[in-house]
Amino acid sequence: MTQPPVPENESRRLAALYSYDILDTESEKAFDDLVRLASYICNTPISLVSLIDSGRQWFKARLGLETPETDRSIAFCAHAIHERDVFEIEDASMDPRFQYNPLVQEDPNIRFYAGAPLITPDGLALGTLCVIDRKAGQLSEEQKDLLQRLAGQVMNQMELRKRIKDEKRIRSALNQSLGIQKAIFDSANMSIISTDLNGIVQTFNEGASRMLGYSESEIVGRTDPSLFHDSHEVVIRAIELGNELNRMINPGFEAFVAKCQETGKPDEREWTYIRKDGSRFPVMLSITPVFMEERIVGYLGIGRDITERKRLQKERQAMSEEIMRNNKLLEAELEEASVRHKHLVEASPEMIFSMELDGTIRSMNQRIKSLLGFAPDEAVGKNIMDFLVTHLSSFNFEGELLLDRLKSMEEGKRRIQMNLAFMTRGGNQLELSVTLDFVRLGWPIVFGRAAPLQHDVLSQYVLSSSRELEIGNDVQLIDIISKDITEAASRSLEESERMGVTLGIREILMNAIEHGNLGITFEEKSRALEEDRLFDLMRHRLQDPEVQRKRIRVGYKFDRKELVVRVADEGRGFDSESMLRRQIRSESERKKLHGRGIQLTKELFDEINYLGRGNEVELIKRFEPDS
Repeated sequence: MTQPPVPENESRRLAALYSYDILDTESEKAFDDLVRLASYICNTPISLVSLIDSGRQWFKARLGLETPETDRSIAFCAHAIHERDVFEIEDASMDPRFQYNPLVQEDPNIRFYAGAPLITPDGLALGTLCVIDRKAGQLSEEQKDLLQRLAGQVMNQMELRKRIKDEKRIRSALNQSLGIQKAIFDSANMSIISTDLNGIVQTFNEGASRMLGYSESEIVGRTDPSLFHDSHEVVIRAIELGNELNRMINPGFEAFVAKCQETGKPDEREWTYIRKDGSRFPVMLSITPVFMEERIVGYLGIGRDITERKRLQKERQAMSEEIMRNNKLLEAELEEASVRHKHLVEASPEMIFSMELDGTIRSMNQRIKSLLGFAPDEAVGKNIMDFLVTHLSSFNFEGELLLDRLKSMEEGKRRIQMNLAFMTRGGNQLELSVTLDFVRLGWPIVFGRAAPLQHDVLSQYVLSSSRELEIGNDVQLIDIISKDITEAASRSLEESERMGVTLGIREILMNAIEHGNLGITFEEKSRALEEDRLFDLMRHRLQDPEVQRKRIRVGYKFDRKELVVRVADEGRGFDSESMLRRQIRSESERKKLHGRGIQLTKELFDEINYLGRGNEVELIKRFEPDS
């Protein structure tokens, strides 16, 4: 905090101050009216007539502040007396001279200050007329000019007091003061109108004349303010005040003054003024009771035209509503885009996911379930390394290479493409083609997609082929193998036959796992389906080490004439003849929850042959000869 400097002419200045014999005197209406007017003109809650004594600043008049004086060392006005123009601080909390001042950090929490010096005829600054606010602000040039004029009026009042014994000079100074006051009032861009207790207008300044179109002679002593007010508004206000004050209010002049008459304080509200030509405009009107010897002798009304402010408020409101509408449209579009994106991701034939640069998975679509057998929730939060094949060696070369490439994506290559071997839930290995893309969304993230390796593009032209596979008891591979075999022979299959071939192969593979290697009987499966626990039953059987060692052998071959598929399990076999003889469309069979798969497969293929003890089956699909 900067201490206020002491003027070089301090001795003369103090002598001049003491010559006015004004320190520690009672409050006087002339000074009180001037601080109230200064506060209203500058739109601030606090206004003071401050006089700088040797060690203090004392307030001859004050509005909005209870304390009568403060120490000179913290006084803003002790700085202002070094100026000849208005000394203005827009935000004291940001000014190094005042930001640590107790008056800024504590009550009254000063932010804005403007002080016009009180200068004697000899050029000595005795104090200031200042206005203060608890929020940052700035005076217009017109307000500064009026504040300086009012400061001059304060000095005039002090001069009048000094020459109180000289009646003639007092009258002259008073007339001069009133003339200055009238000049100030007339120069103000607002209406300043005073009335007597009956409402008859006593003064009508030039600002009111410019606003309303009436001359002073048309109004003063002739009418009350109802001439230029909306009568409907006056009636409404009278009803409101009647309810508030619990008494009847006359819908005339009483509606304007009843509130301030009751409280003794200014009453400010919005009214509509009507010009002489009939046009209307909104004003903010403050009505203040005028006291003389502690009794009300009249009223002072100060009105400001708020047409421009209302226009700006309306524009801001319209702009705000437009922004809200646009925001709602944007939110709707984003939500729609999000839904479309989610549907696209979930419907994708690829496994789509996102992860961090350390491999931690953050999102995963449903495709992981059909490829690897895991639910998306089981993958989120885990590291991608947890799903890669781990060889007998403790060092996973491909996994470590992936992590190394991930770490370098932020500065280096933004896309990675590589083939990785994943481990399914059933313990089988599945090689996927993986593409990773680095994106920065305020934080680094990697988006990935993975799919089984594509067949050679020439496979559609192959005329004959054969293949042997050996898999564990992983039901997740059933769809992949069924579709793979169908795709391999697709050249010779009609479009309408492909789905049936896939379903038939799928049914035989499922039987090989469930009834073959897992040893689930027809009756056990029936009960499990009724009790909705088939998955739990299969999971329990898969925990048996002996079952885990069992394998399914799948082989197929095809040429221009036929497709032959063989599936063999390591189970005990079963009576295939009885299953093939079942009438699956009978009423009793339709009520069963399962057991129709073999018969359906028989209808989809030309032949179905069970070999050995029933744990090996051969499917034959013959092709129509080329035309």
